[in-house]
Amino acid sequence: MTSVKRQPKRVCFPLFLVLFLVPALWIGENILAETPPEQVHRGREALRRGVIYYERDEILAAADLFRKALEANPRYGAARMGLGEALFWLEDYRQAEDHLQEARRLRYPGVALDLLEAKVLVLTDRLDQARERYRAVLARQPYQEEALIGMALLDLAEGKASQDLSELRSLERRFPESRLLLTALLEASLAREDAVAVRRYLSRALQYHGEDPSVQLLAARFFLDQGRYEEALFHGRSAVGLAPELQEGWLVLAQTALGQGDMEGAREHYEHLLSLDPEQPRIWYARGVLAARQGDLETAYRSWERAQRLRPDYELSRIALENTLLAEEPLDSPRRHSAAEVYLRSGQEFQERFLHRQAERHFRRGLQLNPFHRELRLSLAELYRKQGFRGRFLQELEIVSTHGDESDQREARLLADRIEIFERLLRDSVARRWHVDQFTAPRRRVSLAIHHGQTRETGEPEASRHIGEYAGALLAMNENISLRNVVPAGRTPVETLVIAREQGAELVLLLTTDLSRETVSLEAVLLEQSTGNELFSAVFTRDGVDRIDRALRDLVAALGAVVLPAGEVLQRRGDLILVSLGAADGIEPDSILELRESSSRGALLGTARVLAVDDLLAEARYSRPQGGVDALVPGALVRPGKEGESEEAPPGRFLPTQEAPPSRVDRFLSPELLQRLFRLR
Repeated sequence: MTSVKRQPKRVCFPLFLVLFLVPALWIGENILAETPPEQVHRGREALRRGVIYYERDEILAAADLFRKALEANPRYGAARMGLGEALFWLEDYRQAEDHLQEARRLRYPGVALDLLEAKVLVLTDRLDQARERYRAVLARQPYQEEALIGMALLDLAEGKASQDLSELRSLERRFPESRLLLTALLEASLAREDAVAVRRYLSRALQYHGEDPSVQLLAARFFLDQGRYEEALFHGRSAVGLAPELQEGWLVLAQTALGQGDMEGAREHYEHLLSLDPEQPRIWYARGVLAARQGDLETAYRSWERAQRLRPDYELSRIALENTLLAEEPLDSPRRHSAAEVYLRSGQEFQERFLHRQAERHFRRGLQLNPFHRELRLSLAELYRKQGFRGRFLQELEIVSTHGDESDQREARLLADRIEIFERLLRDSVARRWHVDQFTAPRRRVSLAIHHGQTRETGEPEASRHIGEYAGALLAMNENISLRNVVPAGRTPVETLVIAREQGAELVLLLTTDLSRETVSLEAVLLEQSTGNELFSAVFTRDGVDRIDRALRDLVAALGAVVLPAGEVLQRRGDLILVSLGAADGIEPDSILELRESSSRGALLGTARVLAVDDLLAEARYSRPQGGVDALVPGALVRPGKEGESEEAPPGRFLPTQEAPPSRVDRFLSPELLQRLFRLR
């Protein structure tokens, strides 16, 4: 959506000047001579009307008129420039650039072309080329305001300038009342969370440019972030009063109403946003969240489904729908079945491409939504068979047999035959020899609580809660993690740790969500509750299709590497022991296991060499420590070890990461902030 529309009567000076004061310089007598007079007249009239519509902020109509002017005369440079500028505000940057380059070929005069092309280059992430355009402007006009500010912002974005904004502030003396400069300083100060600087620049911006909707919008966003809802409401209303089509203004009003607990007011603002543009998936998502809060689940489901139809890659609506289905709908709900079907198809696609881990994750997510989905469970069983997990394969078949549809006798007989075959194959397995059900045997799972929050720039309500719950569902698939709960983060890390202690969680994951139109950034910090030690921290930034899914997949994999597998000694028969670690934990025959007292930092009781494995169990031969006594009893801690590992300084259960996983290169100015700054008028 367009960030900030121009107020009526605000004139784009370079375009206006060139169009109406010096037309002869760029039209050229030869062009006029080659074009029939009536065609020239039609072109000029279309251009004149296009400028009028442009100044009224009717950008789409202006673009159509500029196109008509070009139909009359394809070499009409002013119409090329006008169409390029209109397409820029319509966010069609590639076509805008094509028309601007054509205007340059027609020798369109002035710096307006270079300045607009620089903005296009910034917004298409070609910062070096944008810098060259600004330099070209400054070579002709050394003190051109927009070029100087643009260069300073590019330096900030690329980390070439100090983050105290000194380069931007140095321009204040030359342009003390510049709306563009004050707005840039305001946005950058907001990004730095410098409340004192924000108040100073906000006061000046309102003093000099209080009639500008972008300034009123900035004020509303600042007061909303401060929790000063009345002031946010005042400035938000001022912004939409000055520019009724300003969608961000209505969005701030909706967020303010939510902050005040005014559900009806928030609903009205979201409905108004949809009347302005009914094809905004994030507004349909927000409408669904509001409806769910009010208990209107049917409206919530329809809103989220509409968001998915409008933009299938807008994952947040799907995640919110699934979370709500899990919390509110019975197991036999048709909606839950439909949601599970999606994961059946995607899992099968991954399986066909031999991406077995991703296929397993999708099948298991589908079974969270519908545990009795026959095809999903059979697909998961087949995947386990291919991976060599015979025990898991047999377990899934038995579940299908117990809870499946018995109307098809032939299918039931085939299933019973397969179960019988694998029961015979597994009769000499570790679990059968020791008479233990490996799927209910005790495991040393680490209890983890997720505390979620979201950045100020994330406009979608409850985005962090839904992403946190989805992350919890994925982490629950890890055999070594037991999910306690998913709750909002405390105001400070200390408060969060206190809450986690009360919940009985050993680990705390602080998960901060930052959503923009095209990217998601998940900042993860893993703390040990008992000590407050940071075990892991990273930022996972992804863009493109399935960005939330891919960011969470990598986050879950990184956390899984931090938590070491741990089991316990279940039984002992002389030197032979049965432990609750198996092939699913990476244990193989001849692997070495470390045996300790009940604590992960307890005394070393010896080691064991694995003789045979099941999916979640292993049989091993015990060896007591050299020179030590045999003190091993059932209940002792077991974890993967190495032969000859020293008894001194035993590591804990958690392995701090040595190297952070791939993440973004942090820029001081985020892509979303750059979008706003370089779309200012």
